[in-house]
Amino acid sequence: MQPVAFEDIAKLINLTPITKIDLGHPLHHGAQWDIFAASHTIQRQRYEYRVLYIKAAATNADLREAFRQAEGAARDTDVVYAPSLADSRELKELFGRPASKGPWRAFDDTAAYFRAFLAADLDAYAKNLTEAYPEPKPYIAPVIETPSGRSLSGDHRLPPQRLSPRRGRRTAARRGDRRSRPG
Repeated sequence: MQPVAFEDIAKLINLTPITKIDLGHPLHHGAQWDIFAASHTIQRQRYEYRVLYIKAAATNADLREAFRQAEGAARDTDVVYAPSLADSRELKELFGRPASKGPWRAFDDTAAYFRAFLAADLDAYAKNLTEAYPEPKPYIAPVIETPSGRSLSGDHRLPPQRLSPRRGRRTAARRGDRRSRPG
């Protein structure tokens, strides 16, 4: 499976009616990191913030440079990093909790960041589905009356039994069985 680029995740997030990440013009650009402008718009209120994305090939020097750029931000910043950096001690020391170390609103890898945007939408969608389509009732096959007075119920896909002309009662169609035998 091919890894998903942050730009692809940001494009998916931009499809939501509330959040927009401006991928066209990074506010700051480093060798292995970018800072993008972003905003949440709810009704007429707009909340602006920044997204710092740290790429997989970032070195400790790149992390320190990104930290210096993001630390002076007047706005909140979401720190998003490639999943391969999850075990980086330098990353956790610079950007990790507690949040008082910087203006960080979030500190997640790309998958967790994307899930955070989708979780609320998916929960609401699942709730609406269960309300609109409650658990189905068990299926009970209908009873069907035939013109001959016979009623079919349950599994009525079985072939009907034939009346034996000699006995006047229902028996299996043995005549067909005899004809189908070789010899």
